[in-house]
Amino acid sequence: MDKKYKLVLFDFFGVICCEISPYWLRARFPAEKAMEIKNAIVGSADNGEISEREMFERLSKATDVPADTILKEWMECAIIDKGVLDIITELKKSVTVGLLSNAPPDFEQRILNRDNLWGYFTDTFISSDRMLAKPDPAFFYLALNEMGFKAEETVFIDDNPRNIEAATKLGIKAILFTTAEKLREDLNAI
Repeated sequence: MDKKYKLVLFDFFGVICCEISPYWLRARFPAEKAMEIKNAIVGSADNGEISEREMFERLSKATDVPADTILKEWMECAIIDKGVLDIITELKKSVTVGLLSNAPPDFEQRILNRDNLWGYFTDTFISSDRMLAKPDPAFFYLALNEMGFKAEETVFIDDNPRNIEAATKLGIKAILFTTAEKLREDLNAI
């Protein structure tokens, strides 16, 4: 990776940890309805508008699955990509690594605690804590300003094309994540 890059920001769900809510909802609803529920309920939690508990209670009402059961199932589905963690460990030897994630309150912290992941990041920016979410440029600028880096010094890794496009428009080098192996190739190419 080119030495001009000093900061690498990682998304969490879909990159470090598998996606959960879209797949969990699609197992219960047709794709369009699942996306509607995700945007309405999980999206509100991602933006910090509702608490984790309220999110699971609303999902419970929508699915007739008890809220505590949903939380348990989601935690069981939260699988960490060890290949991505290996890449982060390597990157930390030469650059600063941060986390920029859209996530409901408390839920991502549960996973970070469970799998002892906090040490992988110099700083974490979770949407529900900041009342901002990707692809809003303000969320990117918040992370850059608080960490003390410029857009042109930053690489951003996400699995969502909308977030990649938003980062690119700000002058951030963005990589669309598909697999750890491909990410390693993409980072080596820059």
